[in-house]
Amino acid sequence: MRSLVNRVLKMATGDGNKFSALVDAGRAEEAERLALDQIENNNKRTFYLRKLLELYSQTARHAQVVELFGKYGSDKSLATYPLQVILATALVETGAHERARSVLLPLILEHNFVVPLQLYRRLPSGPTTVDVAVAAFTRSRRSSVTKASQASHLVDIAIAANEVDRAYYMMMEILRWIGEGQFTSAPKAKTYMKASAGNAALVDLHDLLMPTAPFFLISGTLLGVIREGKLLGMDKDIDLGVMGHAQRDEIKSLIAGSSKFTEVFVPSVDLIKIKHKNNVNIDLFFHHRQGGTVWHGSHLHAWDNAVWWNEGSSPFSKVQFAGREFLIPSDPDKYLTENYGDWRTPQSDYDASLEAPNRRVRNRVLARLHWQKLLVKYYLGGEFNLLSKTFFHYEKEFGSDAFLQEASRLLLLRNVEDRSAQSQGGGAVLEMQARR
Repeated sequence: MRSLVNRVLKMATGDGNKFSALVDAGRAEEAERLALDQIENNNKRTFYLRKLLELYSQTARHAQVVELFGKYGSDKSLATYPLQVILATALVETGAHERARSVLLPLILEHNFVVPLQLYRRLPSGPTTVDVAVAAFTRSRRSSVTKASQASHLVDIAIAANEVDRAYYMMMEILRWIGEGQFTSAPKAKTYMKASAGNAALVDLHDLLMPTAPFFLISGTLLGVIREGKLLGMDKDIDLGVMGHAQRDEIKSLIAGSSKFTEVFVPSVDLIKIKHKNNVNIDLFFHHRQGGTVWHGSHLHAWDNAVWWNEGSSPFSKVQFAGREFLIPSDPDKYLTENYGDWRTPQSDYDASLEAPNRRVRNRVLARLHWQKLLVKYYLGGEFNLLSKTFFHYEKEFGSDAFLQEASRLLLLRNVEDRSAQSQGGGAVLEMQARR
């Protein structure tokens, strides 16, 4: 194996190729030394600064990113958007919040990408920090369509600052931008999790966590394994459960030390969101027993299950899947029936936050805002069945408020017009866009 790696390195005639070959061969320390030597000698410094910053970022060496920027920050090549995002990420991760804010605000103003908004959400927030973020966003050159699709992150920033009225105002602004946008809401190709990728992520997490922090299959992941013997073809992520909070810190530490997983920020202590290196998302919910009920959820919703095991017996049984032994609820039929009703009959376009029989709202203010964002999301994505369901459940839960009335006017009526125009041909769509 070593000789094969050496042959590959000999074939990499250029220093840049050699750097990549070293990284690919698992010899990142040698690649780092090569880059540092070249940077110190001012040999292709711009190239090696970029490669080294990318390596540090990919391996979560955020302090080294900050150090490298501190030493070579005057190099104009470091002012590019991708490298500034790497710097901002490192500053957020190392707790340099005010410096991170000073990097992120120009990125929000000058670029149309969403990542700076996502990073800004992770900073401590107050009324003033919300104001400057909103000002940078609204003054940017984003089109109305782009603003409508990205402004939900401003809503999250306002919520984090406890500026709920500002969050509601931003939702109304999103509707205004939709009204201004010259576009139609057409169905878009849906992206689902590939079974092979889902299996790989599940197996890797099994090998990482099960020896010390065992988890069990829940929700759609459990449904697929029990009903079909595979992950559901229409699933977008993997759902897992852990009993209690006791091992939360240990799980987060194991994830942080893994080369295959990264933790994704969520504003909830009852959930850890994880991304596998193959881009499969995993939701790990902590389950809590209160009397005869076991619940799991987020800061928005909870899903309640009756205790499915007899006192003195194990809550879990085991199932073989993808070459591993996984835990599942010991009475999967009872568990799935409470979650889905008739779980043996496949359902398309299912949203558990809206439709699950055992779902309850934990925070009505935040759930209302979340469902408003769902209306926008499903409209912009052309997911008409889910859009209709969200309107129904929103009105049932919160009544016909000002947002719902305006959303009905813009999203439902416009949706009908757009779909009618699509059936008449492209010329009709162009004519409708011109009228708007």
